[in-house]
Amino acid sequence: MNLFRLCLGLLASLIAVAPALAADWPVRPVKILVGFPPGGITDILARMLQEPLGQALGQPFVVENKPGGGGIAATETLVRERNDHQILIVVSSLSSAPAMKIPTAYDPVRDVAPVVLLGRIPLLIAANPSANIGTLEDLIRLAKQRPGTLSYGTPGVGLAQHFSGELLKFRASIDVVHVPYRGASPAINDLVGNQIPLAIVSPASVKSFVDTGRVRPIALTGTVRLPLMPNVPTVAESGLPGFEITEWYGVAMARDTAPAIVERLNAEIRKIFETPERKAWRESVALEGGLGTADEFKTFIAAEIRKLTEVAANANIKPE
Repeated sequence: MNLFRLCLGLLASLIAVAPALAADWPVRPVKILVGFPPGGITDILARMLQEPLGQALGQPFVVENKPGGGGIAATETLVRERNDHQILIVVSSLSSAPAMKIPTAYDPVRDVAPVVLLGRIPLLIAANPSANIGTLEDLIRLAKQRPGTLSYGTPGVGLAQHFSGELLKFRASIDVVHVPYRGASPAINDLVGNQIPLAIVSPASVKSFVDTGRVRPIALTGTVRLPLMPNVPTVAESGLPGFEITEWYGVAMARDTAPAIVERLNAEIRKIFETPERKAWRESVALEGGLGTADEFKTFIAAEIRKLTEVAANANIKPE
Protein backbone atom coordinates (compact mmCIF):
# COMPACT_ATOMS: atom_id res chain seq x y z
CA MET A 1 0.00 0.00 0.00
CA ASN A 2 2.83 2.39 0.87
CA LEU A 3 4.46 1.66 -2.49
CA PHE A 4 1.16 2.33 -4.24
CA ARG A 5 0.78 5.67 -2.47
CA LEU A 6 4.38 6.56 -3.33
CA CYS A 7 3.72 5.88 -7.01
CA LEU A 8 0.57 7.99 -6.90
CA GLY A 9 2.53 10.79 -5.30
CA LEU A 10 5.23 10.66 -7.96
CA LEU A 11 2.61 10.67 -10.71
CA ALA A 12 0.89 13.67 -9.19
CA SER A 13 4.23 15.48 -8.97
CA LEU A 14 4.97 14.82 -12.63
CA ILE A 15 1.52 16.08 -13.65
CA ALA A 16 2.08 19.25 -11.64
CA VAL A 17 5.56 19.81 -13.08
CA ALA A 18 4.57 19.44 -16.75
CA PRO A 19 2.68 22.77 -17.10
CA ALA A 20 5.46 24.57 -15.23
CA LEU A 21 8.04 23.04 -17.58
CA ALA A 22 6.13 24.29 -20.62
CA ALA A 23 5.69 27.72 -19.05
CA ASP A 24 9.45 28.02 -18.42
CA TRP A 25 10.42 26.86 -21.91
CA PRO A 26 12.49 28.09 -23.68
CA VAL A 27 15.26 28.99 -21.27
CA ARG A 28 17.60 30.40 -23.95
CA PRO A 29 17.58 31.14 -27.72
CA VAL A 30 16.02 28.45 -29.88
CA LYS A 31 17.45 27.22 -33.16
CA ILE A 32 15.12 26.52 -36.11
CA LEU A 33 16.85 24.10 -38.48
CA VAL A 34 16.04 24.14 -42.19
CA GLY A 35 17.39 21.33 -44.36
CA PHE A 36 17.41 23.40 -47.55
CA PRO A 37 19.04 26.60 -48.83
CA PRO A 38 17.43 30.02 -48.20
CA GLY A 39 14.57 31.12 -50.42
CA GLY A 40 12.45 27.96 -50.66
CA ILE A 41 9.09 27.31 -48.98
CA THR A 42 10.72 25.46 -46.07
CA ASP A 43 12.99 28.43 -45.38
CA ILE A 44 10.13 30.94 -45.77
CA LEU A 45 7.99 29.01 -43.29
CA ALA A 46 10.83 28.95 -40.75
CA ARG A 47 11.29 32.70 -41.04
CA MET A 48 7.56 33.26 -40.71
CA LEU A 49 7.71 31.47 -37.37
CA GLN A 50 10.91 33.15 -36.16
CA GLU A 51 9.71 36.54 -34.94
CA PRO A 52 6.19 35.62 -33.71
CA LEU A 53 7.49 32.66 -31.69
CA GLY A 54 10.19 34.83 -30.17
CA GLN A 55 7.62 37.42 -29.13
CA ALA A 56 5.21 34.81 -27.74
CA LEU A 57 7.78 32.71 -25.88
CA GLY A 58 10.26 35.34 -24.71
CA GLN A 59 13.45 34.05 -26.34
CA PRO A 60 15.00 34.68 -29.77
CA PHE A 61 14.35 32.05 -32.45
CA VAL A 62 17.24 31.79 -34.93
CA VAL A 63 16.95 30.13 -38.36
CA GLU A 64 19.91 27.99 -39.38
CA ASN A 65 20.02 26.58 -42.92
CA LYS A 66 21.71 23.20 -43.04
CA PRO A 67 21.18 21.82 -46.56
CA GLY A 68 22.24 18.35 -47.50
CA GLY A 69 20.69 15.02 -48.47
CA GLY A 70 17.23 16.45 -49.10
CA GLY A 71 16.83 17.44 -45.45
CA ILE A 72 18.65 14.47 -43.96
CA ALA A 73 21.63 16.51 -42.66
CA ALA A 74 19.40 18.87 -40.69
CA THR A 75 17.35 16.03 -39.20
CA GLU A 76 20.52 14.21 -38.17
CA THR A 77 21.66 17.40 -36.40
CA LEU A 78 18.34 17.59 -34.54
CA VAL A 79 18.63 13.98 -33.41
CA ARG A 80 22.31 14.26 -32.52
CA GLU A 81 21.60 17.25 -30.26
CA ARG A 82 18.34 15.83 -28.92
CA ASN A 83 19.21 16.46 -25.26
CA ASP A 84 19.28 20.20 -25.91
CA HIS A 85 15.49 20.64 -26.34
CA GLN A 86 16.14 24.15 -27.68
CA ILE A 87 16.02 23.08 -31.34
CA LEU A 88 13.13 22.89 -33.79
CA ILE A 89 13.17 21.76 -37.37
CA VAL A 90 10.91 22.67 -40.28
CA VAL A 91 10.64 19.44 -42.21
CA SER A 92 9.36 18.49 -45.64
CA SER A 93 10.83 15.09 -46.45
CA LEU A 94 10.83 12.79 -43.41
CA SER A 95 9.06 10.06 -45.36
CA SER A 96 11.33 9.86 -48.42
CA ALA A 97 14.52 8.41 -46.91
CA PRO A 98 12.88 5.39 -45.25
CA ALA A 99 10.78 4.78 -48.36
CA MET A 100 13.94 4.56 -50.49
CA LYS A 101 15.85 2.69 -47.78
CA ILE A 102 18.48 5.47 -47.52
CA PRO A 103 20.68 4.85 -44.45
CA THR A 104 20.33 7.65 -41.90
CA ALA A 105 21.42 8.18 -38.31
CA TYR A 106 17.81 8.41 -37.18
CA ASP A 107 14.41 6.77 -37.39
CA PRO A 108 11.78 9.35 -38.43
CA VAL A 109 9.13 7.76 -36.23
CA ARG A 110 11.21 6.86 -33.17
CA ASP A 111 13.63 9.82 -33.01
CA VAL A 112 11.43 12.77 -33.97
CA ALA A 113 8.64 14.41 -31.96
CA PRO A 114 6.08 15.84 -34.42
CA VAL A 115 4.71 19.24 -33.38
CA VAL A 116 2.38 20.38 -36.15
CA LEU A 117 1.68 19.77 -39.84
CA LEU A 118 1.77 23.18 -41.52
CA GLY A 119 0.10 22.00 -44.73
CA ARG A 120 0.40 20.22 -48.05
CA ILE A 121 1.10 21.52 -51.56
CA PRO A 122 0.02 19.55 -54.64
CA LEU A 123 2.58 19.62 -57.42
CA LEU A 124 2.26 20.65 -61.03
CA ILE A 125 3.33 18.66 -64.07
CA ALA A 126 4.34 21.40 -66.49
CA ALA A 127 5.59 21.47 -70.08
CA ASN A 128 7.45 23.82 -72.34
CA PRO A 129 4.99 24.90 -75.08
CA SER A 130 7.34 23.67 -77.81
CA ALA A 131 6.91 20.09 -76.53
CA ASN A 132 3.38 20.09 -78.03
CA ILE A 133 1.95 18.59 -74.85
CA GLY A 134 -1.33 20.12 -73.72
CA THR A 135 -2.86 17.37 -71.61
CA LEU A 136 -1.78 14.34 -69.62
CA GLU A 137 -3.20 12.19 -72.40
CA ASP A 138 -0.84 13.96 -74.84
CA LEU A 139 2.11 13.35 -72.54
CA ILE A 140 1.38 9.64 -72.15
CA ARG A 141 0.77 9.16 -75.88
CA LEU A 142 4.01 10.94 -76.82
CA ALA A 143 6.00 9.02 -74.21
CA LYS A 144 4.73 5.73 -75.60
CA GLN A 145 5.55 6.77 -79.15
CA ARG A 146 9.08 7.81 -78.15
CA PRO A 147 10.07 5.72 -75.11
CA GLY A 148 13.11 7.00 -73.23
CA THR A 149 13.38 10.27 -75.18
CA LEU A 150 11.25 12.59 -73.04
CA SER A 151 12.68 13.88 -69.76
CA TYR A 152 11.31 15.66 -66.71
CA GLY A 153 13.16 17.87 -64.26
CA THR A 154 12.70 18.04 -60.50
CA PRO A 155 14.40 19.90 -57.63
CA GLY A 156 16.21 16.74 -56.59
CA VAL A 157 16.27 13.01 -55.91
CA GLY A 158 13.90 11.62 -53.32
CA LEU A 159 11.63 14.65 -53.09
CA ALA A 160 7.88 14.58 -53.67
CA GLN A 161 8.44 15.79 -57.23
CA HIS A 162 10.63 12.77 -57.94
CA PHE A 163 8.09 10.39 -56.41
CA SER A 164 5.32 12.01 -58.49
CA GLY A 165 7.23 11.49 -61.73
CA GLU A 166 8.13 7.90 -61.01
CA LEU A 167 4.59 7.07 -59.88
CA LEU A 168 3.29 8.58 -63.13
CA LYS A 169 5.72 6.43 -65.12
CA PHE A 170 4.58 3.32 -63.24
CA ARG A 171 0.85 4.01 -63.45
CA ALA A 172 0.93 5.04 -67.12
CA SER A 173 3.52 2.40 -68.16
CA ILE A 174 5.77 4.97 -69.82
CA ASP A 175 9.52 5.48 -70.00
CA VAL A 176 10.51 9.10 -69.21
CA VAL A 177 13.97 10.11 -67.96
CA HIS A 178 14.32 11.82 -64.57
CA VAL A 179 16.66 14.83 -64.52
CA PRO A 180 17.35 15.90 -60.90
CA TYR A 181 18.53 19.46 -60.26
CA ARG A 182 19.95 21.19 -57.20
CA GLY A 183 16.74 22.99 -56.32
CA ALA A 184 13.63 24.17 -58.12
CA SER A 185 15.05 27.35 -59.73
CA PRO A 186 17.50 25.65 -62.12
CA ALA A 187 14.86 23.11 -63.12
CA ILE A 188 12.37 25.89 -63.87
CA ASN A 189 15.00 27.89 -65.77
CA ASP A 190 15.73 24.90 -68.01
CA LEU A 191 12.02 24.25 -68.53
CA VAL A 192 11.40 27.86 -69.58
CA GLY A 193 14.57 27.80 -71.71
CA ASN A 194 13.43 24.60 -73.46
CA GLN A 195 16.40 22.58 -72.19
CA ILE A 196 13.93 20.03 -70.82
CA PRO A 197 10.38 19.42 -72.10
CA LEU A 198 8.78 18.69 -68.74
CA ALA A 199 9.18 19.49 -65.04
CA ILE A 200 7.35 18.74 -61.82
CA VAL A 201 7.35 21.74 -59.51
CA SER A 202 5.16 23.66 -57.09
CA PRO A 203 2.33 25.56 -58.81
CA ALA A 204 3.28 28.94 -57.31
CA SER A 205 6.88 28.66 -58.52
CA VAL A 206 5.80 28.76 -62.19
CA LYS A 207 2.55 30.75 -61.92
CA SER A 208 4.04 33.84 -63.61
CA PHE A 209 5.37 31.72 -66.49
CA VAL A 210 1.99 30.01 -66.87
CA ASP A 211 0.25 33.39 -66.97
CA THR A 212 2.55 34.62 -69.75
CA GLY A 213 2.35 31.40 -71.78
CA ARG A 214 5.99 30.42 -71.31
CA VAL A 215 5.02 27.28 -69.38
CA ARG A 216 2.01 25.08 -70.04
CA PRO A 217 0.29 23.46 -67.01
CA ILE A 218 -0.61 19.83 -67.62
CA ALA A 219 -1.98 18.33 -64.40
CA LEU A 220 -1.88 18.60 -60.61
CA THR A 221 -0.79 15.74 -58.36
CA GLY A 222 -3.31 16.44 -55.57
CA THR A 223 -6.89 15.26 -55.28
CA VAL A 224 -8.66 18.53 -56.09
CA ARG A 225 -8.16 21.53 -58.36
CA LEU A 226 -6.56 24.67 -56.96
CA PRO A 227 -8.01 28.18 -56.75
CA LEU A 228 -4.54 29.27 -57.93
CA MET A 229 -5.06 27.37 -61.22
CA PRO A 230 -8.76 26.48 -61.40
CA ASN A 231 -8.65 25.27 -65.01
CA VAL A 232 -5.86 22.77 -64.47
CA PRO A 233 -7.14 19.21 -63.88
CA THR A 234 -5.69 16.68 -61.48
CA VAL A 235 -3.82 13.59 -62.64
CA ALA A 236 -6.62 11.51 -61.13
CA GLU A 237 -9.33 13.17 -63.22
CA SER A 238 -7.08 13.01 -66.29
CA GLY A 239 -7.16 9.24 -66.45
CA LEU A 240 -5.19 7.86 -63.49
CA PRO A 241 -7.72 7.55 -60.63
CA GLY A 242 -6.37 7.50 -57.09
CA PHE A 243 -3.14 9.29 -58.04
CA GLU A 244 -1.95 11.56 -55.23
CA ILE A 245 1.47 12.80 -54.17
CA THR A 246 1.88 16.09 -52.33
CA GLU A 247 4.73 18.06 -50.83
CA TRP A 248 4.17 18.65 -47.13
CA TYR A 249 5.69 20.82 -44.42
CA GLY A 250 5.70 20.59 -40.66
CA VAL A 251 7.52 21.44 -37.45
CA ALA A 252 9.17 18.84 -35.24
CA MET A 253 11.45 18.51 -32.24
CA ALA A 254 13.66 15.71 -30.97
CA ARG A 255 12.27 12.66 -29.22
CA ASP A 256 11.72 12.83 -25.46
CA THR A 257 10.68 16.48 -25.67
CA ALA A 258 8.14 17.03 -22.90
CA PRO A 259 4.58 16.69 -24.28
CA ALA A 260 3.65 19.96 -22.55
CA ILE A 261 6.32 21.79 -24.58
CA VAL A 262 5.09 20.19 -27.80
CA GLU A 263 1.50 21.18 -26.99
CA ARG A 264 2.44 24.77 -26.19
CA LEU A 265 4.47 25.12 -29.36
CA ASN A 266 1.67 23.57 -31.39
CA ALA A 267 -0.79 26.10 -29.99
CA GLU A 268 1.48 29.08 -30.65
CA ILE A 269 2.20 28.04 -34.25
CA ARG A 270 -1.49 27.53 -34.99
CA LYS A 271 -2.17 31.07 -33.73
CA ILE A 272 0.47 32.47 -36.09
CA PHE A 273 -1.25 31.00 -39.14
CA GLU A 274 -4.73 32.16 -38.11
CA THR A 275 -4.04 35.76 -39.15
CA PRO A 276 -5.57 37.02 -42.43
CA GLU A 277 -2.10 37.78 -43.80
CA ARG A 278 -0.87 34.24 -43.20
CA LYS A 279 -4.07 32.73 -44.60
CA ALA A 280 -3.67 34.80 -47.76
CA TRP A 281 -0.05 33.71 -48.10
CA ARG A 282 -1.01 30.05 -47.72
CA GLU A 283 -3.52 30.41 -50.54
CA SER A 284 -0.97 32.19 -52.74
CA VAL A 285 1.40 29.20 -52.56
CA ALA A 286 -1.38 26.56 -52.57
CA LEU A 287 -0.54 25.38 -49.03
CA GLU A 288 -3.62 23.54 -47.84
CA GLY A 289 -4.81 21.57 -44.81
CA GLY A 290 -2.68 20.73 -41.79
CA LEU A 291 -2.43 22.73 -38.53
CA GLY A 292 -3.99 20.04 -36.42
CA THR A 293 -2.65 18.36 -33.29
CA ALA A 294 0.77 16.82 -32.76
CA ASP A 295 -0.79 13.35 -32.64
CA GLU A 296 -2.49 13.95 -35.98
CA PHE A 297 0.86 14.94 -37.49
CA LYS A 298 2.46 11.80 -36.06
CA THR A 299 -0.24 9.66 -37.66
CA PHE A 300 0.19 11.53 -40.95
CA ILE A 301 3.97 10.92 -41.05
CA ALA A 302 3.52 7.20 -40.46
CA ALA A 303 0.90 7.01 -43.22
CA GLU A 304 3.15 8.94 -45.64
CA ILE A 305 6.04 6.56 -44.97
CA ARG A 306 3.81 3.57 -45.71
CA LYS A 307 2.46 5.18 -48.89
CA LEU A 308 5.83 6.27 -50.28
CA THR A 309 7.42 2.93 -49.39
CA GLU A 310 4.78 1.23 -51.53
CA VAL A 311 5.31 3.76 -54.34
CA ALA A 312 9.09 3.29 -54.17
CA ALA A 313 8.74 -0.49 -54.34
CA ASN A 314 6.22 -0.46 -57.21
CA ALA A 315 8.05 2.20 -59.25
CA ASN A 316 11.54 0.95 -58.31
CA ILE A 317 12.59 4.36 -56.95
CA LYS A 318 16.15 4.34 -55.67
CA PRO A 319 18.75 6.93 -54.67
CA GLU A 320 20.48 8.10 -57.86
